[in-house]
Formats: sequence, structure tokens, C-alpha cells
Amino acid sequence: MKSLTVSLARLCKTLNKYEIAHDDKPPPKRAVADVFRVLPSSEELVTLYTTTLRSDIAFGWYAEDVTLYAVSHLLQRQEGYRWAVGKHDRLLPGWNADWVVIGDVMGGDPIIAAPKERGTPIYWAMHGVGKWKPVRAAASLAQGAEALAEWLDVFRGEFGGNISDEDFVPRPDAIKAIKSRVAKVVGAGAVSPWLPS
Repeated sequence: MKSLTVSLARLCKTLNKYEIAHDDKPPPKRAVADVFRVLPSSEELVTLYTTTLRSDIAFGWYAEDVTLYAVSHLLQRQEGYRWAVGKHDRLLPGWNADWVVIGDVMGGDPIIAAPKERGTPIYWAMHGVGKWKPVRAAASLAQGAEALAEWLDVFRGEFGGNISDEDFVPRPDAIKAIKSRVAKVVGAGAVSPWLPS
């Protein structure tokens, strides 16, 4: 578990470097335990929520925003994916019972943790495509935290949060830098979710 702890510490340091608001104090252990009595869990997912996500974390993602959910919002944020709004008694059709939505892109495309798979891989999915077809973005939660730190270092650090030219087209040099840095962490086969669509 040390590599996950190190990866999460690096991610928090990167968030601080770019002044992305977050509270990295751990939430009450009881709050985490209560959530994971309802949702599937893994050692990695529990570590994420007991060490890092006390508050939602939101930051710019190309032309959209990404939000990573605090444990206090995790059950409610499953609505529309796992459950119908206000109805937590059965899964929505097409949703895998082993998935936990830990964030989203632009309020609709879920970032999914798969706690029943080794290392708790991270997947991203597009909302409204008729069927959930998540794409693997990282082979583990630790790898996902490292990749996000790399992405932020390029997007916010090297390019100041603006990778588009005057026609709002992503700059090839920025895409090349993101692709190169993130692929070193997740591998070339998993880099596409990290690039603008």
C-alpha cells in the first residue's frame, strides 16, 4: 500500500502547487466505514478516502471541469449512474454492481473505480452513449493518482491551463507533452482518456 500512499501524497502536493482547493485532512473513519458498508470497496479505495478526499476537488480539464468526490458526497453522487435519484434499492440497467463513481467530467461523464479488480483500476465513461463502455485510464488507483499529477504538471505547469491556439484547437506541442508524460505512467494503451476528445 506504500506506493498508493506515496502517489496520493504526490497528488496532494501537486494540487497545492497549483492552488487547487482541497482539504487533505482525513475524514472521520466512521464516515468512510458507513459509505463502504453500502458501496463495494477495496483497501485502495478506503485508503483514498481515509487519507485524501475530505472535500470535493474540482479543477479545469481542457474545456470542461473534473470533480473528484469527497466521501461525504459519495453515496449521493452514485445517483444517475448506479441508482435512480432517491432510489438506492436497485441498480440501474447496464450498471456494473462492482463500479463506484469517484468523480466526473463536466457533471455527466463518470470516473469509475473498480474495487473488485486488482489494484482498483480507474475507468472513464461517456454518458448517454446508450450503454456504459468504460475505457481504462489507469491500471490502479496509485497509477491514476500519479498520472493525474503528471497531467496537472503539464496542463497547469508547462502550459498555464491553456493548451489551445487562437482557434480553440488543442496545440500539438501540448498534446504531445501530455501524451508523453502520462503514457510514461499509464502506458500508451491507456493514454487516450487523458487527452482532449
